[in-house]
Amino acid sequence: TPRSVRILVDEALVQAVRHYLDHGHCLERWRVFWRDATRRAMKTAVGNNKNNNNINNNNSHKDPESSSDIDDDAKYFLTHVLLKLRLIVGFHPDQATEALMDLAALLQVPFCAVPCCVFPSEFPHRRLPADDGNNNQNE
Repeated sequence: TPRSVRILVDEALVQAVRHYLDHGHCLERWRVFWRDATRRAMKTAVGNNKNNNNINNNNSHKDPESSSDIDDDAKYFLTHVLLKLRLIVGFHPDQATEALMDLAALLQVPFCAVPCCVFPSEFPHRRLPADDGNNNQNE
């Protein structure tokens, strides 16, 4: 079991885990989620590395539509990794903060969200307090 794992936490993940836990550990919805998430991840990897022939031509990536291993991978990740998390940490989670908190509550584990910004375009009225001589101007 890995000591840490980097995953995309979104509402689809939370709903798939919730369904698994609420419906007697039924893997059907989890497998659908896993296939969709794998497909999205592969598209993102290829899209972000258009000039990298190793990603575009590497046959080691599993096809989420045809691989017989996909169900085993999905079940292993859920039962041996995700459900055994002891802490969820979100670095710069932005809009994923709510899903991160929902997943932590669902799994009954503590969480920490380390923000990078306060969504300045969504909240233009947020400002630092007036300078009283104690504020660091580099903040």
